[in-house]
Amino acid sequence: MIDIGTNSILLLIARWNNSGELETVKQAFSVTRLGDSISRDGVIREDAIDRSMKVLEEYENMARRYRAAKLYVIGTEMMRRAKNAQLFCRMVNKKFGWNVTILSGEEEGRLTYAAAVGGIGGDDQPVMVVDVGGGSTEIVRGIGCQIQSALSLPLGVVRLAENTHMCANLSKLQYLELASEIRASVENSRAFISIAPDTKFIGSGGTITTVAAIKEKMTTYDPEKINGYALTHKDLRAIYRQLNQLSLAERKNLPGMVPGREDILLYGIIIFIVLIELTGLTKIYVTDRGLRYGYLLNIKNTGD
Repeated sequence: MIDIGTNSILLLIARWNNSGELETVKQAFSVTRLGDSISRDGVIREDAIDRSMKVLEEYENMARRYRAAKLYVIGTEMMRRAKNAQLFCRMVNKKFGWNVTILSGEEEGRLTYAAAVGGIGGDDQPVMVVDVGGGSTEIVRGIGCQIQSALSLPLGVVRLAENTHMCANLSKLQYLELASEIRASVENSRAFISIAPDTKFIGSGGTITTVAAIKEKMTTYDPEKINGYALTHKDLRAIYRQLNQLSLAERKNLPGMVPGREDILLYGIIIFIVLIELTGLTKIYVTDRGLRYGYLLNIKNTGD
């Protein structure tokens, strides 16, 4: 399946093994910045469409090589907001024959939650899953597998970066202003009322997996090692300071850095820092199994 996001397009080729578990066959990730300038004029630019079409063509060939039986294509926040999203979907359908399913914020959060809890586990304890994307942040709370509330906030790494003119290194004042903006948005949503101290905080998305990979100095990304990895508030602050002292060129050479994230990663880290501070929790457990896994699990469970 293919997930068309604000910052990148992701491919997951998976299969159900003999134990009934979803097993990864192949993953791919390409930064296309399809959502660049969306916050300014609400339109997907032609150059971004061209980049995305080339990536989709590569993924079509990859899916053919791996003999994928069926391909699902989904769109998230950027596709919900863009004025010409339907035009882009028609272009994809005409070129590849694929129908793009645009998920609502609530659907996105629910499916991400199911994947996170299924991949890490929450048993019967309170769970909060936070998925930081390019254009939005989904916050879903529940008890074990049962969702209690889902919320989509207009806080994403690309949107925040664009608001500061893609500033590579942030001053203390800029950090405080961004943190205040994030805090106000979350508190206004009433998303953090009565957070139980035993709540399991699970982080999903490219920001948090990249932070874990950088902390582990991974030269080759290992999803099995990342899934369930614990990050503290101290870890997040340390990685933020480390990155903020480096140029974009220096960040690219860091073990664990995903190409294309070096200019926006700081902004995602700030979101997670603010959230862990608001909750008062001590750890964020990282999940490598995000929306794509949740979507496929839902298809299996519903028979769609």
